[in-house]
Amino acid sequence: MFKKQDFDDDVTSLLRIRRRILNASENSGAHVGLSTLRSSFSTSVQASWS
Repeated sequence: MFKKQDFDDDVTSLLRIRRRILNASENSGAHVGLSTLRSSFSTSVQASWS
């Protein structure tokens, strides 16, 4: 069952990971990391709602 709390926790951890990627990498690396994060984020959102 989908719970909003789970979704909020996922978003928080994804944002934390994104920040870590941005801090740890330079231009091209950050771009790759964000693309990967964005696709995994949409996948997890779709999975949560299905």
